[in-house]
Amino acid sequence: MSSSDPAGHFEQRLFIAAKPADVFACFGGHAALQVWWQVTHAVVTPVPFGVYEIEWAPTSYRDDLLGPLGGVFRGTVVDVRPGQQFLVADC
Repeated sequence: MSSSDPAGHFEQRLFIAAKPADVFACFGGHAALQVWWQVTHAVVTPVPFGVYEIEWAPTSYRDDLLGPLGGVFRGTVVDVRPGQQFLVADC
C-alpha cells in the first residue's frame, strides 16, 4: 500500500513473509546483496558509526536525466537493533 499527498509526503508499507532477522541479514552481507541487488562490492559494518557502502557496475542503459546507472552508495550506520533494523545516515 502506498499513498501520497499534495504536500509531498509519501508513505509506503510492504509486508514481507520472512522473519525480521532473515530480512536484516539481507542488508548486511555481500553475498545476499549481490543476489538481491546485483551489487559488485559491499562493505557493511553493522555497528554505530560503521560503514555502509554498496557498489553497482555501470549499466549499458542510459537514463535521460541521470545518465548511465550504477555507481556507489555510501552512508554511515547510525543505529543498529540486531536482527530487526538499522539506520543509515550521511548518505
